[in-house]
Amino acid sequence: MFLTVGGLNSEVPVWSLFISNTSVFFFFFGPSDIEPFLFHPEPLVLYESNMTVLDCVTGYSAPSPQVHWEKDGERVLYGVQEVAQFGELGLAGSRQISMHLEFVGMVELSGSYQCISRNQLSGEIVRSNPAFVNITCECDSFICNIY
Repeated sequence: MFLTVGGLNSEVPVWSLFISNTSVFFFFFGPSDIEPFLFHPEPLVLYESNMTVLDCVTGYSAPSPQVHWEKDGERVLYGVQEVAQFGELGLAGSRQISMHLEFVGMVELSGSYQCISRNQLSGEIVRSNPAFVNITCECDSFICNIY
């Protein structure tokens, strides 16, 4: 069975429901499948060995977006990365996602960090504003030990 609800106007969302003997699939198509970020990461200046914490919150996306962090355009594979639902369900079951990144600061981890949100259905990608993280070494002398 296949059921579609919506209009011909591009401003009206279209919902489709497909039911087979073993599965149920729900599709949502609207003027935009994913919204801009609600909260962006903030720039940081800190010393080595201090805990670095970055947070972001995506805009609504149907279905829920996949979210990850990038540093200087490369996916972040270190630190503790926590993902959680944020706020209430939106229209058509859309969700917002909170993304948290935490790591121990090292000079070589300084750079531009962005939260990346991708709608799994449309493939559309939205990026947060970049936040520069500047990690410096705290020295008692003129010589710093850089890892």
